[in-house]
Formats: sequence, structure tokens, C-alpha cells
Amino acid sequence: MKNACCQGEEYAQNRRTSVLLWYIPMGLALLGFLWPSSRVALWPVAFAWAGVGCVLNARSCGRMHCTFTGPLYLLVAAIGVFPLFGNGGVGWKWLWLSAVMGTLLAFVPEWLGKKYFKREGDRCE
Repeated sequence: MKNACCQGEEYAQNRRTSVLLWYIPMGLALLGFLWPSSRVALWPVAFAWAGVGCVLNARSCGRMHCTFTGPLYLLVAAIGVFPLFGNGGVGWKWLWLSAVMGTLLAFVPEWLGKKYFKREGDRCE
């Protein structure tokens, strides 16, 4: 489904795509909370998966919060794998706090009425 400022599809409007890009990684993240020994593997995968989904959605339709959360989630995923390579890293408590706070901040423009970036050539009504 297109919006007034969208060149492509907003993936969140398609149920199948939403499940694939966001609900599966949310399930992986929840599984990490329930199965602590799997966190080191599940959480980076979940954040990378959701980050890719947000980047794709931001590129397709210019959704405001996805423009910020995509890179944020990819960064959290990258930092989250440092312990796997013996590089210490930041604790997951801080990574989750950063992800939650960053996500909330990313939605502020939408709550104020700016849901999409207007790009050159877009016809917004």
C-alpha cells in the first residue's frame, strides 16, 4: 500500500511482510528473555533482522521512525556480537535500554505529525 509521500510499498501495511520483517525477530528477542543461555546468539540476530527490515522500509517509503531505528538496531546487533569474539562489549542491559530509548525517540516526529520523509519527486497531499 502506498501513502501520499511514498514511492514504494510501506511494508508494515502488508501482514505477511510485517510478520517476516518484524514479528519473527520480536519472537526471537522474547525467546532470549525466556532462554537466557541463548541470548548471545538470539539477540544480535533479532536486532540485525529487525534493523534490515526497518532499513528496507525506510528506503521503500521513507517512514520516519524506520529511518532511525534501522541503523540503531544494526548497531545494537553489531555491538552485541563483540563478546562472541572475545572483545568484551557492552552489557545487554545497556543495549536494550539504548534500543528502547532510541525507538521511543524515533517515534517523536511521527507523534508530532511527520510520518514520512518528503523526498525529491514525492507528491505529498
